[in-house]
Amino acid sequence: MGRRGIWAGRALDLGPTCALQIGGITVVCVSKRKQCADPVFFEMHGLDIRAARTVVVKSRGHFRGGFDEFFPPERVIEVDTPGLTSPVLERLDFKGLPRPVFPLDAEAKWTPKVSTYE
Repeated sequence: MGRRGIWAGRALDLGPTCALQIGGITVVCVSKRKQCADPVFFEMHGLDIRAARTVVVKSRGHFRGGFDEFFPPERVIEVDTPGLTSPVLERLDFKGLPRPVFPLDAEAKWTPKVSTYE
């Protein structure tokens, strides 16, 4: 059962899970993919987040509500790695897109439509 953030009060079906000790690093693995947005992912394996030097979660942003009791915003470092999605649009190779287009091209200008509804 989740206790914080988007999983608070909800049943979590993660399938078989484990905590692997690899050198000096502990890696928590789940067999059913879910956003790691709740400390219960670690706690169910007896891991104390407060005792950890570093905690890394793979989550786009949902983790904030679950881990805010441990890490205030100034202690969070977001990392954007290459992949299918990215908030850094310059990294994506758009094909068949008429150019220039806002916000991809610096020279492109965008003007909102004025509503004709009264």
